Amino acid sequence: MNTEKIEDEIIENGNRKVNVGVRVYPEQKLNLIDAAKSVDVSLSEYCENILINHPSLLEEVNNLTYQLDDLKQKNADLERSLESNNSQQFISKINTLSEENAVLKKSIQELKSNQQIYSDPRLAYLFSKVKGKTDTIMTDKGQMNITLNTPKDVLFALIYSHNL
Repeated sequence: MNTEKIEDEIIENGNRKVNVGVRVYPEQKLNLIDAAKSVDVSLSEYCENILINHPSLLEEVNNLTYQLDDLKQKNADLERSLESNNSQQFISKINTLSEENAVLKKSIQELKSNQQIYSDPRLAYLFSKVKGKTDTIMTDKGQMNITLNTPKDVLFALIYSHNL
């Protein structure tokens, strides 16, 4: 809209432009020159275009700032949600692993106990004497034939051969 008014004024009244001096840092001037060269216009034309479009640029900057703030808020919300979900998942996983760990520790203790029983020197000696032989024992289910192939078989036979 501003552009139309200025163009209409130029047609009606001729070119009534005046020079405006602006103080900027040398780096800013170099940035403006580079930007003007990139769109193939003079520094003066580039600065004039900035001034003409200034109100709409401010509005666009404000809109983009609002959108950026909104996206930052959404990002923060998503991060909090993710942290909460991860915490709950980790806590659940920790609890599951703790339970599994307790079961495994109990199994290890049982295996250590069994290993102590089966590695007893007296049981090993008895097994060496009866290895491969067959014996008949009485169990609560009746008479049973057992072949002594392992130390466990010897221990089983000893338990059932003793009357209480």
